[in-house]
Amino acid sequence: MSFGKRLKNLRIEKNLTQQQLAEKLNVSKANISKYESDIIEPNINLINTPYIRLTSLNSIFVERNA
Repeated sequence: MSFGKRLKNLRIEKNLTQQQLAEKLNVSKANISKYESDIIEPNINLINTPYIRLTSLNSIFVERNA
């Protein structure tokens, strides 16, 4: 499963909209959409945001960069 599909599945599992996730990660809603569509990949610095470190989203970011 692609990074984008895993991100979308986890976002939905956490009952977050793209806008809500974007606000938690301090990125635009458009970027969340592009991540989920596998158009672009997030910057590695996104891993260090508190929201990522404290949630199951951390696993897909770490796996992607391993």
